[in-house]
Amino acid sequence: MQMKNSQIVANSNNNSLQRIVRTIRFSQGDFSLILVHCNYRFLREQMVQSLRERTNANICEINLSGSVKSIYTTLETELGDKQPAASIVFGLESLQDLDTALVLANRVREEFRKKFPFPVLLWVNDKVLQQMIRIAPDFANWATTVEFDISNEEAESKIYQIVNSR
Repeated sequence: MQMKNSQIVANSNNNSLQRIVRTIRFSQGDFSLILVHCNYRFLREQMVQSLRERTNANICEINLSGSVKSIYTTLETELGDKQPAASIVFGLESLQDLDTALVLANRVREEFRKKFPFPVLLWVNDKVLQQMIRIAPDFANWATTVEFDISNEEAESKIYQIVNSR
């Protein structure tokens, strides 16, 4: 097991956050797909809050319900005629039929480019990322992947907090 030092992880997370901010800033008028790979909800919340603080852009946040079958249709419905600076999509890990949603996204991937002239950030965990690579390889290959992680110390601290809160 590779040790993950706190400062190295913090620097890496900061660099990932900066990449997202730059993409939002410079991709206006152009579709871009970013897979934001993060396995920890608390870290996701921290990074989204940091993103809000670092950019004053209009970012639309969409939480997918478990019954969603089409990511594209859900974005189209939720956004309507809005043209945000970016759209962040949460909840892929909770989809009851993730395989179908990924197959459909792969099938209509060109429609994403036509309809959404701004960055779309899909937050994914290990399971979703692996399924996307396997089931929707063309869609996954379109994307840039940005990673957020925690250090071993943070992981131990979180486990300790969870165990002691019971």
